[in-house]
Amino acid sequence: MASHGLGPTRAKVLNLLQRSNAPLTATDVSSELGLHPNSARHHLGQLVDAGYADRAPIPTHTTGRPKVGFSPSQEAPAVSDKHLVELTSVLLEHFCVDDETARAAGTAWGRKLSEDNATLPEVVDAMADAGFVPDLAADALTFGRCPFRDQLSPEALNAVCQVHLGYLQAALPDQQLGEFEIGDVCRITLTPMSVPTG
Repeated sequence: MASHGLGPTRAKVLNLLQRSNAPLTATDVSSELGLHPNSARHHLGQLVDAGYADRAPIPTHTTGRPKVGFSPSQEAPAVSDKHLVELTSVLLEHFCVDDETARAAGTAWGRKLSEDNATLPEVVDAMADAGFVPDLAADALTFGRCPFRDQLSPEALNAVCQVHLGYLQAALPDQQLGEFEIGDVCRITLTPMSVPTG
């Protein structure tokens, strides 16, 4: 889901800064995330260089060199999906109350790709960008990963599957889609539609 372009460790560091109510030192970050202090300083420095974190001395009432604190900048991207997942669940449970409604929502979504004359490889690329790890074989499209599987309730997850079925049906009007087999690896058969002649 993430589109911030940060590596996993740096994203964790930024997420920690964004969840904190006060500036954090490199030692704080190191301790909280189990990083070597030098690694924590490196990631914090890179976040500052990218404009995603601010560095400033932490005021103290003692003599000596002040500690340096790090806070997220206004330009920092959101790296937590928690709010998006909660919002998705609420919207699915409220608007996609049955399979037919969920597929209709997906159809409206997929129709945008169809109107742009998206090809099958372009639709597969769109699903890859969404994190589904699709694999296109001769007669089937499989999805090796579902970014929602461990995030949503079974009811909301079923709605997601139905939304994506409608999405694929609308986005691929030149393909006859078979039954959507849902499991650890999801699979749907594809048969090119014959073009009438004459």
